[in-house]
Amino acid sequence: QVAVRMRSAKGGKPASAAVVSRGVPAAAVAIARGDFLLVAAGAGFSHDSGLPVYKDIARVAAYEEKGLSYGDLCREVWFHKEDPEVAFGFWGESYNLYKDTNPHKGYTILKQWIATRFSPKDDDVRKGSANRTEQRDWFVYTSNVDGHFRRAGFNIDQVCEIHGSVDFWQCSARSGQCPAKDNQKKVYSPPVGFRFNIDRKSLLAKRDSKPLNTKGPIFNRNQPQCPECRRSLRPNVMLFGDTNFVADEQSEDRYVEWEERMELTLERKEHSSVMELLEFLNCDTKTILYYSLPEKDFGGSSLSHSTQAVVLELGCGLRVPSVRIEVETVARDTLKRCHKKSSLASSVLRRVPKIQVFRINLNEADECETKPNAFDVQIEIKDETEVNEEKSNDASECNKKPIEQTLLSRLGIIKGIKGKCLDTIEQIHKMLQR
Repeated sequence: QVAVRMRSAKGGKPASAAVVSRGVPAAAVAIARGDFLLVAAGAGFSHDSGLPVYKDIARVAAYEEKGLSYGDLCREVWFHKEDPEVAFGFWGESYNLYKDTNPHKGYTILKQWIATRFSPKDDDVRKGSANRTEQRDWFVYTSNVDGHFRRAGFNIDQVCEIHGSVDFWQCSARSGQCPAKDNQKKVYSPPVGFRFNIDRKSLLAKRDSKPLNTKGPIFNRNQPQCPECRRSLRPNVMLFGDTNFVADEQSEDRYVEWEERMELTLERKEHSSVMELLEFLNCDTKTILYYSLPEKDFGGSSLSHSTQAVVLELGCGLRVPSVRIEVETVARDTLKRCHKKSSLASSVLRRVPKIQVFRINLNEADECETKPNAFDVQIEIKDETEVNEEKSNDASECNKKPIEQTLLSRLGIIKGIKGKCLDTIEQIHKMLQR
């Protein structure tokens, strides 16, 4: 950590030194200059609202007495083979908790950044720019199932809840078992104010108990049933060993399309920036390979603001690493595409990365990659036309592999910031307001 002395609100003497997490200044600069923002949120981000992380959800007496872990409870068999009272008790309690907990201030700050820094400019809208690749843009990719991005007012068309959400429930019947074939893809939303009636001691949702604020023909009982086949409903959440999860394919498609637009824009802008630099320096392609790019502005050229993407990885740990892995995949894909045009693009990349990842995590903010594999591409510039890709033979685990051996870490793409997500976001926000 580093200490940053901040001036008082009246502009007088410096106030007492405020402790700022290492990496926060770099994140503030990246957000201030960024054109694309990917918010990748895991359980640690929700934890700052007071919600439990994965390892703590089942750490209560009722489940410990039964010898049940989170992994045991998050299986679909509980709804139709094991004990529906346990299943609805666990997910009903989770639903109630998520609904009774307000999203923390970090959501509001992120929305403010999006509105002021990563939304299409008025000029683009007035000009009728139909080509979104020329505009600033953002997306949220999260494994959290609490639905808090929706509750916080984010445009749901730009939020991908990759593991689903308890805001929606689906039939628990396996494929082909529900007489209404279309029902296999249906999801149902509980009415506003609905709460499961959970026994506080046993954490069971007893069938004969009446839920709170019931409304309509579906959510009028403590164990809601499919209106077509009368089997139990279950949360529209990806469970362990799940074969019946109804994924939001439209949301996933929108995210994939957004990622493609972002990478395409960065690839095109990288190539045009290199050509502009060559023209400004009045040199040939071979010279640029050995030219140390200066920190100063290139005579007012657009190179002083190279198009960049910023990824805020918020509270994504290693217990369920799906979002963490996706972030690294996006970073790798972006780097490879920017290198693909020419080695000149790679030269600029070394000074101004086209994508930067800020891994904000209280306990797992390490900068190495989650799963380095045997095909970890190493890029080395040799001349103006050749990019040599070498494959690493080391497939050892992240904590055993030197950081320098991984591409993202070697290029300084991943920057770890150890701390709570909300605290870090507030620190970044203060710097952006200066």
